[in-house]
Amino acid sequence: MAAAVPYNRVRFDAYRRCACEFVTGETYDCNELANMLHDLRWVEVPRAFSVALYNAARKGPLRPGLARNFKELLEYVTFLAFGSAERDVVQPWYLKNWDDFFVSCVEGILSLNNRTDDVLLQREAVVRRAFAGVLNLVEGARGYMSLDRLKNSTAAHALLVASGHCAHSFVWNGWVQLGGDVDGVPVGCVRDAKRPMTLAHTFLMDEIAASILDTQSFDVLSWDHAFGHFAGSTKWRSFAERCKLYASRLGGTDTIPAVRRLDDEVEHAYLHARNAIHKIHKSVADEELGDVTNLHKRTNKRKATNTIRASKRHSEAPNMLITSQYESIWNQVALAIPTSSHTLCELVSRKICCE
Repeated sequence: MAAAVPYNRVRFDAYRRCACEFVTGETYDCNELANMLHDLRWVEVPRAFSVALYNAARKGPLRPGLARNFKELLEYVTFLAFGSAERDVVQPWYLKNWDDFFVSCVEGILSLNNRTDDVLLQREAVVRRAFAGVLNLVEGARGYMSLDRLKNSTAAHALLVASGHCAHSFVWNGWVQLGGDVDGVPVGCVRDAKRPMTLAHTFLMDEIAASILDTQSFDVLSWDHAFGHFAGSTKWRSFAERCKLYASRLGGTDTIPAVRRLDDEVEHAYLHARNAIHKIHKSVADEELGDVTNLHKRTNKRKATNTIRASKRHSEAPNMLITSQYESIWNQVALAIPTSSHTLCELVSRKICCE
């Protein structure tokens, strides 16, 4: 088992102060925070933002403009690091660091709310606002995350991608708790798979589901947007199913309505896609059948023309003695004239085999 990551309280307190000032909208030192954000590899950094988001959520809705301000902050951080805010000039490790940062932010809020169902039901609104705050930050940062297409996508899509790219991710949580076999889990994810779920996980999944549904894009044939990515991701679909299973223990209380709607939309979209593909296949088959029919007509026309020409040549040519040798040849020629598409296919097959 990997050694525990050392935790520096002094570093955490410094980042927490800056993160809280930024999230709440108080006056903060942009240069100080930008320089500190160069050290994303420290676990204290995302955890400080987790605490800042949760504390701000306890006071009420998060301030508007948070995503815009975070985007401006990251542009400044990128400029300080690479001399330009353009995505094309940054190194891949920098983009990957932001994927890990947001996954760790989510895990920090989950850890802060590792409580019983009764406690979490009382703080549901706060927990949801905190997770929505993570999505706000992701919205501002998606232009500097791992995949190029995220720049023109959504925060939900960026978080779906980030969780799939990280070595350790909350999407494995609850696997063993809800009956999964640990033997089917990648070695590096066993610790995550053994971590129990709480209602906080279901609130997270419901916030992500609601964000996906808000895009009103329900194409399952592309991973270039959040809905298609979720629909095609085994890990995310499995995580959503575990959230539904966990939430079902509450009886009549439905804590994840968006997850259920998203699941219905995915099933409907797959059915629509299957029907569309079936129509395409039928159209192609009809077109091929028409080609075969036209070929058959042309063959029959050619046969009639050849017969007329042969009759004309026969009338003009001298009489030929039909011996047993010539009779065999004429029989083979006659058999070679196709009378249907099936015999035509058989002839082609026979010719290929002979060659």
